[in-house]
Amino acid sequence: MFSRRIGSIWALILVVVLSTFSVSGCVNKDQPTGVKIPEGFKINCYPKSECTRADSTPLGDNKFSYVVILKSKDDRFKIQTFYKTEIAMSGYKLLNDASQGTEILMNAVNDQYRLDISILTVADQSIVSLSWRPR
Repeated sequence: MFSRRIGSIWALILVVVLSTFSVSGCVNKDQPTGVKIPEGFKINCYPKSECTRADSTPLGDNKFSYVVILKSKDDRFKIQTFYKTEIAMSGYKLLNDASQGTEILMNAVNDQYRLDISILTVADQSIVSLSWRPR
């Protein structure tokens, strides 16, 4: 009887823990502080960043182009690694990944979209520009 209760308690704890993870998974954990990211923007924003600008432009036929500007105290190479993983996990093909002085330029495409990323170091922070649009 005692072992059944202990088993039930552990089962209840497991359900609570899994529920917590699934509920928190519904919220975009990568949502930056600052300006709200436009609905329809499908690229995860760098964690621990602040959005300073976010725009969407209608292109017709219910298609939009997006530009999101983020800033972070993290090093540009750490941010670059994050976006390389995001690009691969999102099914994009990385076309270009070049570092020029204090700036990193990345371009990626999939069957439907083009993604351009610029990561620039200014003083003690990184400025990330994300441009996403239909091909």
